Amino acid sequence: MDMLYQAGLRYFDHGFLKEAQAVFWMLVSLSPLRHTLWLALGLIEKQSGHAKEALDYFANAVLLAPDDLASYIQVAECHLALNEKVLAEHTLKGALEIIPTESQRDLQQEVRNWLASPTFT
Repeated sequence: MDMLYQAGLRYFDHGFLKEAQAVFWMLVSLSPLRHTLWLALGLIEKQSGHAKEALDYFANAVLLAPDDLASYIQVAECHLALNEKVLAEHTLKGALEIIPTESQRDLQQEVRNWLASPTFT
Protein backbone atom coordinates (compact mmCIF):
# COMPACT_ATOMS: atom_id res chain seq x y z
CA MET A 1 0.00 0.00 0.00
CA ASP A 2 2.88 2.37 0.73
CA MET A 3 4.31 1.84 -2.76
CA LEU A 4 0.97 2.73 -4.27
CA TYR A 5 0.75 5.81 -2.04
CA GLN A 6 4.22 6.90 -3.20
CA ALA A 7 3.18 6.35 -6.83
CA GLY A 8 0.14 8.57 -6.26
CA LEU A 9 2.34 11.28 -4.77
CA ARG A 10 4.71 11.10 -7.74
CA TYR A 11 1.80 11.44 -10.16
CA PHE A 12 0.57 14.46 -8.20
CA ASP A 13 4.01 16.05 -8.00
CA HIS A 14 4.43 15.74 -11.77
CA GLY A 15 0.99 17.13 -12.57
CA PHE A 16 -0.69 13.88 -13.57
CA LEU A 17 -3.77 14.65 -11.53
CA LYS A 18 -6.19 12.15 -13.08
CA GLU A 19 -3.71 9.34 -12.53
CA ALA A 20 -3.04 10.48 -8.97
CA GLN A 21 -6.75 10.67 -8.31
CA ALA A 22 -7.26 7.10 -9.56
CA VAL A 23 -4.50 5.84 -7.27
CA PHE A 24 -5.86 7.64 -4.22
CA TRP A 25 -9.43 6.49 -4.91
CA MET A 26 -8.13 2.92 -4.99
CA LEU A 27 -6.31 3.49 -1.70
CA VAL A 28 -9.41 5.06 -0.10
CA SER A 29 -11.43 2.00 -1.10
CA LEU A 30 -8.86 -0.15 0.72
CA SER A 31 -8.41 2.10 3.75
CA PRO A 32 -11.26 4.63 4.07
CA LEU A 33 -10.29 5.70 7.60
CA ARG A 34 -6.83 6.99 6.65
CA HIS A 35 -7.14 10.76 6.73
CA THR A 36 -4.07 11.39 4.57
CA LEU A 37 -5.80 9.71 1.63
CA TRP A 38 -8.77 12.07 1.87
CA LEU A 39 -6.34 14.97 2.23
CA ALA A 40 -4.59 13.86 -0.96
CA LEU A 41 -7.90 13.65 -2.86
CA GLY A 42 -8.75 17.14 -1.64
CA LEU A 43 -5.40 18.49 -2.79
CA ILE A 44 -5.95 16.97 -6.23
CA GLU A 45 -9.37 18.64 -6.53
CA LYS A 46 -7.99 21.92 -5.23
CA GLN A 47 -5.08 21.78 -7.69
CA SER A 48 -7.63 21.12 -10.45
CA GLY A 49 -9.47 24.31 -9.51
CA HIS A 50 -12.41 22.55 -7.84
CA ALA A 51 -12.42 24.16 -4.41
CA LYS A 52 -16.03 23.20 -3.64
CA GLU A 53 -15.39 19.52 -4.35
CA ALA A 54 -12.10 19.66 -2.43
CA LEU A 55 -13.99 20.84 0.65
CA ASP A 56 -15.82 17.51 0.87
CA TYR A 57 -12.57 15.55 0.89
CA PHE A 58 -10.92 17.89 3.38
CA ALA A 59 -13.99 17.62 5.61
CA ASN A 60 -13.48 13.84 5.69
CA ALA A 61 -9.83 14.38 6.60
CA VAL A 62 -10.86 16.68 9.47
CA LEU A 63 -13.43 14.18 10.74
CA LEU A 64 -10.89 11.36 10.71
CA ALA A 65 -8.05 13.38 12.28
CA PRO A 66 -9.52 16.37 14.13
CA ASP A 67 -6.12 17.18 15.63
CA ASP A 68 -4.42 17.68 12.23
CA LEU A 69 -4.16 21.43 11.68
CA ALA A 70 -3.04 20.98 8.06
CA SER A 71 -6.52 19.72 7.11
CA TYR A 72 -8.17 22.80 8.61
CA ILE A 73 -5.78 25.04 6.68
CA GLN A 74 -6.83 23.35 3.45
CA VAL A 75 -10.50 23.85 4.33
CA ALA A 76 -9.83 27.54 5.00
CA GLU A 77 -7.96 27.96 1.71
CA CYS A 78 -10.91 26.45 -0.17
CA HIS A 79 -13.31 28.80 1.59
CA LEU A 80 -11.12 31.73 0.56
CA ALA A 81 -11.06 30.48 -3.04
CA LEU A 82 -14.88 30.46 -2.90
CA ASN A 83 -14.94 34.01 -1.46
CA GLU A 84 -16.16 32.68 1.89
CA LYS A 85 -13.82 34.69 4.10
CA VAL A 86 -15.96 34.41 7.23
CA LEU A 87 -16.08 30.61 6.97
CA ALA A 88 -12.31 30.47 6.42
CA GLU A 89 -11.70 32.59 9.49
CA HIS A 90 -14.17 30.57 11.56
CA THR A 91 -12.48 27.33 10.47
CA LEU A 92 -9.02 28.52 11.50
CA LYS A 93 -10.10 30.02 14.80
CA GLY A 94 -12.06 26.89 15.64
CA ALA A 95 -9.09 24.69 14.83
CA LEU A 96 -6.84 26.71 17.11
CA GLU A 97 -9.32 26.19 19.95
CA ILE A 98 -9.63 22.44 19.36
CA ILE A 99 -5.99 21.47 18.84
CA PRO A 100 -3.84 21.31 22.00
CA THR A 101 -1.20 24.02 22.36
CA GLU A 102 1.68 21.52 22.59
CA SER A 103 0.68 19.98 19.30
CA GLN A 104 1.90 21.49 16.03
CA ARG A 105 3.14 24.67 17.70
CA ASP A 106 4.91 26.09 14.60
CA LEU A 107 1.90 25.54 12.38
CA GLN A 108 -0.36 27.13 14.98
CA GLN A 109 1.81 30.24 14.97
CA GLU A 110 1.61 30.38 11.17
CA VAL A 111 -2.19 30.24 11.42
CA ARG A 112 -2.22 33.02 14.04
CA ASN A 113 -0.02 35.15 11.77
CA TRP A 114 -2.30 34.43 8.82
CA LEU A 115 -5.38 35.41 10.83
CA ALA A 116 -3.65 38.72 11.70
CA SER A 117 -2.74 39.36 8.05
CA PRO A 118 -4.66 41.65 5.68
CA THR A 119 -6.48 38.59 4.34
CA PHE A 120 -8.57 38.50 7.51
CA THR A 121 -8.32 42.03 8.91
